[in-house]
Amino acid sequence: GGRYEHGCRVLCVPDALLHRAWQVQVQRDDDEEQPLRCEGRHACGEWPPYPVREGVAEPGDLPWGKLGVEYVIESTGLFTAKAAAEGHLRGGARKVVISAPASGGAKTLVMGVNHHEYNPSEHHVVSNASCTTNCLAPIVHVLVKEGFGVQTGLMTTIHSYTATQKTVDGVSVKDWRGGRAAAVNIIPSTTGAAKAVGMVIPSTQGKLTGMSFRVPTPDVSVVDLTFTAARDTSIQEIDAALKRASKTYMKGILGYTDEELVSADFINDNRSSIYDSKATLQN
Repeated sequence: GGRYEHGCRVLCVPDALLHRAWQVQVQRDDDEEQPLRCEGRHACGEWPPYPVREGVAEPGDLPWGKLGVEYVIESTGLFTAKAAAEGHLRGGARKVVISAPASGGAKTLVMGVNHHEYNPSEHHVVSNASCTTNCLAPIVHVLVKEGFGVQTGLMTTIHSYTATQKTVDGVSVKDWRGGRAAAVNIIPSTTGAAKAVGMVIPSTQGKLTGMSFRVPTPDVSVVDLTFTAARDTSIQEIDAALKRASKTYMKGILGYTDEELVSADFINDNRSSIYDSKATLQN
């Protein structure tokens, strides 16, 4: 039980605030993603097929070594600083992946873009960046690799609301707009996703910026990139390059579609980014 692709096995899910019964329920009854289904010898009441530890607040207090855990996915959103995430190493883990932008010098890796820079003897805590960066960076990577170049660019993400937003108007001291009701508003917000691309594609450092609009959808977001190429080109040439990349060196990371699809069609899609050729314009 608890096994995923490539021989990975989930051994434990800790949560300092929530109970095991809640974990079981949300994994069986997910409103947006495909819920876990009970299979084989595991009855529904026995899900998940790995222990859930309650009431442990600090990474260093988790007994990863005793549990045989080698790799930790730090996805609480609380320990995104490298020094804080290193607590998992003190608990016995070998490697930590922070599922968000990180501070404090953690190496940022985006699959398909700069994952080859990973050094197992040096990088024990790494960041996988944000979902928006994982969408934008593969596109920019192909544009740079195929010789189109990016002189300057503006990214806008039309982003689904997140767990930190409010269902009704409420208090948000640092971000007053962010305190407004998520399901009935388009909420302008900041994002560092575009600038983060410069961390994984150094040639674009200082050339990209962007902002976010939080919208009333629960899942799947859109990235709109407007850029000036370094040479003359055409939509047809860019389409061909991205389509070719999606079938070769970016396969499984970058997708390509020329169908008339909408956001809900991409729920549960495993790829980081899907290029929509129907939505591409040239000035």
